[in-house]
Amino acid sequence: MKIICYTVQFFLLYHSVFSSANTNNNDSYVDEQALLVFRNSIISDPHKTLSTWTANTNFCTWIGITCNLLMRVSSIDIGSRGFKGYISPFVGNLSHLEKFNISNNTFQGGIPPQLCHKLGNLQELYLWGNQLSGPIPASIGNYSKLVLIGLSFNKINGTVPLELGNLSICGGMLYTPACPSREKSGLPIPGESGGPIPGESGGPLPGKSGGQGHFNVLFVYITVAGMVYCLYIAFLWKCYCGSQKSELSDDLGHPRISYKELSIATNGFAKGNLLGVGSVGSVYKGVLDDGTLIAVKVLNLHNNSAYNSFITECRVLRKVMHRNLIRVITSCSNLDFKGLVLEFMCNGNLEKQLHCDTSMRNIGGVCNMNLQTRLQIAIDIARGLAYLHHDCSIQVVHCDLKPSNVLLDYYMTARLADFGNAQILSENSMHTVSSPKTLKGTLGYIAPEYGISANVSTKGDVYSYGILLLEILTRKRPTHHMFADGLNLRIWVNMVFPDRIAEVIDNSLMQCNGGATDVICHCLIEMTRVALLCTKASPTDRPSMAQVVELLESIDMTLKGSRLETKYPSDPHQMLGGTTSVTNRGNAVRGHSTSTWSSTFSI
Repeated sequence: MKIICYTVQFFLLYHSVFSSANTNNNDSYVDEQALLVFRNSIISDPHKTLSTWTANTNFCTWIGITCNLLMRVSSIDIGSRGFKGYISPFVGNLSHLEKFNISNNTFQGGIPPQLCHKLGNLQELYLWGNQLSGPIPASIGNYSKLVLIGLSFNKINGTVPLELGNLSICGGMLYTPACPSREKSGLPIPGESGGPIPGESGGPLPGKSGGQGHFNVLFVYITVAGMVYCLYIAFLWKCYCGSQKSELSDDLGHPRISYKELSIATNGFAKGNLLGVGSVGSVYKGVLDDGTLIAVKVLNLHNNSAYNSFITECRVLRKVMHRNLIRVITSCSNLDFKGLVLEFMCNGNLEKQLHCDTSMRNIGGVCNMNLQTRLQIAIDIARGLAYLHHDCSIQVVHCDLKPSNVLLDYYMTARLADFGNAQILSENSMHTVSSPKTLKGTLGYIAPEYGISANVSTKGDVYSYGILLLEILTRKRPTHHMFADGLNLRIWVNMVFPDRIAEVIDNSLMQCNGGATDVICHCLIEMTRVALLCTKASPTDRPSMAQVVELLESIDMTLKGSRLETKYPSDPHQMLGGTTSVTNRGNAVRGHSTSTWSSTFSI
């Protein structure tokens, strides 16, 4: 019997809803036209939010628009979108509108009086954070259901209309201007800095008949209450920040920057300033007011993993500091936007330097990396990883080492970047930790053990580094089409090592024509040896990054022509049979030997 009753009720509801929808086709058309006119009054849309606002689609599916069961617009929620324009008076035709939020944009002009005539269902009105001017329309008091209103951070002048006393005060709230103490605190403004202030519980606000004295008393009451409420909200937010200290961008220890400042710095995130696009966001070039060049990493919040990536990167970067790690200047985070402001690297990333067009390789400073430059970059990367693995206050595994995540400054110093996939190892993890998430990294650079185990370890980074070093030497990506049917970059190099190493090394590095080039050939062989050690199948057979740094520094000393007693034979391949390795010779100069561990590694 109950099933029959529920079925009947369902069909009655179905009939009533769709009958009402049919009878309101004209009203829906009015809503659609009002929205289209409003769209045309917006002259700047940097994030293409309004690209869905077209006449050939259902307006209830447009970004920022919510409809009720009658297919009428009940909410416009387009705050913090970077819009610039004017408020169309035709918004007043949306008779079912309950929420109108255009806060934190750059709307100009006045508040249209027409906006206050027909919106009898309006409950929430958020206009704060724009450049609106002129007086507050007295007809705003016609909103009998209005309970929340935010008008701060505008250029509105004149007095507060006494008609606001007609609002529903029981449970109603009136937002006040910005609270200085909160604004200076650097805390994010979730809505209105002043916060909501309860209205008079004794009834409506007094009208003109109350006299100027009553109005002054009311003004003092609102001001004092607003300050108290601001302090209360600031206290709660401080407690909240303390409880989530490891997950907030404020913990980066840098002054925050507003979305508007970033938008100005990047020319509205123009395509001309786009430096690159990744899986979780985009990077733009920008210039701050003081002339500082910056790179703004903007997360794509439509990607489910982007927020976790942002939190992870903040957690790591607030705890690390090293000359071979990217430096964070500040951050910007709110509900609709999350970004990191990084120092600008004028030479781009290693990916572009290694794999640029052949025609560009002879241009000085661009794609013109000799062996010394490549070796120094390899050492920089190794030092950055060694710091993360061994010398930092927390042990960090990067988990996504590849050329595009290695940035190069003016002096071609390498900086590790993009810590969105990083793992922080626990103190008792013995250099490994189990990751509950999916396999991290980039195809071609991922350690083979990650495919069969959830354990993340520092030796995974060592493997990725070895592949990266092979790519630096050969200028071949591990994903090159030639690597198929069981052949990969490591196997390809190992097949000819060491006797025919010239067949795989980048031609621009093979200049063994006599003189000092014997030393160059020797260094190429030793660098390849290090790369092959790092990419051994078993993690326990790989060196640590601290050991890799020592090996490469010894090679660097040889390449720079250090005064060593040992003479190199004219045939570079004969050097492999000697009893003294270049590593031990280099460390002997520094006063210590690595023979106790270097001899344990073999290709």
